[in-house]
Amino acid sequence: MRKLLCVVFGSLLIIILLYNKSSIAYEKTAEEYIKTKGYVITTRKGEINRYTLEKNKLYGGTETIPYQQSWAVQKVNPDDYLGKEIIIYCFTVKKHPLEKIYNVDTNLYIIICDGKVIGGYSYPNANICGAVDSLDGETLEEVTGLNFQQWRERWRKNMIIKYETTKLFVKSKEQYELKIITGRKNIFDFISLLLEQASQRVDIYMEGRVEGFGRTL
Repeated sequence: MRKLLCVVFGSLLIIILLYNKSSIAYEKTAEEYIKTKGYVITTRKGEINRYTLEKNKLYGGTETIPYQQSWAVQKVNPDDYLGKEIIIYCFTVKKHPLEKIYNVDTNLYIIICDGKVIGGYSYPNANICGAVDSLDGETLEEVTGLNFQQWRERWRKNMIIKYETTKLFVKSKEQYELKIITGRKNIFDFISLLLEQASQRVDIYMEGRVEGFGRTL
């Protein structure tokens, strides 16, 4: 029993160490990315969120609005990351475009997927109500040319179109496979019929040879 507990504890410890190692590496990747943008980091807030991106996070009730707003200002297509783990790291920075508007430092939220930076968003480091902006401080309209309601509606329509297309593809594939199976069955039946007819002709021919042989004798 004690040996089993040691194995379990050791396994958990290894998992924790590996998790922490990858988390530190991802945060370092996010930090280096911010530096390439020319922003000066003043505070590191670490990992603030980790989730699997699903379609229901991008269209639904009020609880999905933060996800919708953050993905709406991305230059990547959220469709490409459905089903993948998303990790968010937060940093407070100086020399950001929002600093000129709000006169405060800016919080940058870096999005990591598969160990790479795929985007991010920004928000003033203050108690201010409103939607997030892009990583470089652009509004949703500046990034997409749409307002929030238009973006939501476009996302919803895209999901409906993709769902219907998938259903049609599956149905067509099933019908195609059924035709192949039916075709194969017909071919096998035809070949069986030919073989049966050939066998009958051979039997008739052999019977004739035997009868002729007997008469000759």
